[in-house]
Amino acid sequence: RRCYCHKIGNRLCQKYGNKNIRMMGSHAGSGKPLSAGEIAVEAYGGWKWNCFMSRYGCENNYNSKSKFIKIVNGKTDFILQEYLDKYNDTSAPDVVIFSLGCNDIALADENSLSGMIAGSFAARKKLIQEFRKVMPDTIIGVVLLMPPNISDTAFEENYHGEITRKQYTINQFNYMRQTLLELQNDPDISLIPVYTAIDEKMAYPENNALHPNYFGKQQFAETLFAWFKNILCCI
Repeated sequence: RRCYCHKIGNRLCQKYGNKNIRMMGSHAGSGKPLSAGEIAVEAYGGWKWNCFMSRYGCENNYNSKSKFIKIVNGKTDFILQEYLDKYNDTSAPDVVIFSLGCNDIALADENSLSGMIAGSFAARKKLIQEFRKVMPDTIIGVVLLMPPNISDTAFEENYHGEITRKQYTINQFNYMRQTLLELQNDPDISLIPVYTAIDEKMAYPENNALHPNYFGKQQFAETLFAWFKNILCCI
């Protein structure tokens, strides 16, 4: 879903004075090969914060392995500089945006939520620390979670009781509240409040609880674009 947001965001940049923007990533969405002048992403459906530091499966597909790690003599090495060498001509990017967390807490209930949030935050802290070692001057934005579809029926159709709208909304609220408490005064991180711009009814198909339609993707992208234009003065 985020890849469409990247496309919309790229069009907004081209239209409103940022024609030289260049995105960085290992694929162009859903594992599609990179193409000059097109979008590039490091986006994977279903991934959590810790996946980028731990996922290294045997499958031969684009989302089976994190591009930030490799296994050497049974040990996991974080190889962000090698990633930059390959995908950004060795240079650190000006801006990195992390949009993660939904999958960390989607399945939580009242008994497991606090532990899942703690685990997600620990993974987030570790990943951002690794990025800071290699790119100390890069602006890092962290997206605050979108609200879900307002429809209970959409959750029932998608998850058949495994995830309910009521519980997910509780999870999302607590995750964001604790994120704000932890990061709002962090001088090295900028929070991106996309939840303020998402229409919980119009932004989703009737039968999808957490994946927005084109209108929702447009709202998401426009919010990222507004944030991006605001922080350009810092670059």
